[in-house]
Amino acid sequence: MTSHYAYSCGNLLPSQMKDYGYLIIGEKSGGGTCSIQRMCTAEGFCYQLSSARARLINKDGENIDGGVEPHITLEVKQATAKDDDGDDVKYSDFSAFYAPSVGEQIVNWYANK
Repeated sequence: MTSHYAYSCGNLLPSQMKDYGYLIIGEKSGGGTCSIQRMCTAEGFCYQLSSARARLINKDGENIDGGVEPHITLEVKQATAKDDDGDDVKYSDFSAFYAPSVGEQIVNWYANK
């Protein structure tokens, strides 16, 4: 399962699993490719950050930086709730990931593979 919250290394795993023939279900992953750049300041302070210097690709040579499309897409609805201050807070409702029909979709996908 993957969602728009899966980015960087969380985007790399569904890409690799899809390359190996495993079912990816959910919504398109958030993108990024876990490309880490190590940098140091003139004073010797070293740090790491996400980098655009390298891009990872799938087995077909396609850049995965824009996210990985699932085999079976599940709808993630946007919902709103009130926080302790009474302000509206938007969140992703992932209840579709737990619907009884998901198990049937998984079984059918592997049966038809």
